[in-house]
Amino acid sequence: MGPFRAGRVLGVVVVTLVLTSCGSEKDVTVLSAEELDAVVLTLDDLGEGWSGYDHAVITQEWREEMMGAMDLCPEAGAEATEAVAGLVWQARAEAHYPLEGSEAFPPSVQQYLLADEPGEVESVFGLLREGLRVCMEEGQGIKEGFEGATASPMTVPHLGDEAFGHRTHVPFPVGGHGDLRLVFVRKGATLMFFQVLEVIEVDGDNAFSVDEIGELLERAVDRLP
Repeated sequence: MGPFRAGRVLGVVVVTLVLTSCGSEKDVTVLSAEELDAVVLTLDDLGEGWSGYDHAVITQEWREEMMGAMDLCPEAGAEATEAVAGLVWQARAEAHYPLEGSEAFPPSVQQYLLADEPGEVESVFGLLREGLRVCMEEGQGIKEGFEGATASPMTVPHLGDEAFGHRTHVPFPVGGHGDLRLVFVRKGATLMFFQVLEVIEVDGDNAFSVDEIGELLERAVDRLP
């Protein structure tokens, strides 16, 4: 049973997928969870300043306790919502970037990977891409329970076979805001969900530009088969 089908029971996380590659499915390697864990982004890939690095195969217990659920907006429709519930991530990596002199939550990066047959990926991709397009037209993007959050498309470099991103701004009652940048990539039979979260203080600015995030993404995708 592949990750998509198993996930229909768990209903865990949102991803936007990408189109299949030019080769046939016979040319594509579907990695196991352990093999995916071996190709996640490393601390060396992230570079200087990053700490708190962790990576692991994702267990069902961890998935249920730590990842929670993410949903598309209601306007996305039942098919796209069902496709979202059909995704089960298999490997992860994360790290933080402490900022000198700041008491705010440090910028963080999270990477999630899963693998399945390319035909499964392609069929789900169309639904998710359209669902997120509709949600962003509503200014909502991924629904994550954030009051007042708004989303818009995000420009990403050419990655893998295809990539898609969006950016969510979450205003805080005490001032400042959260800036959540999400990018979703497919390379062969591997799906990657890449997230950078920054807490921006009042009158503050991002620690990482779109170009710098693009460089991290390229390093992550380069590690995938």
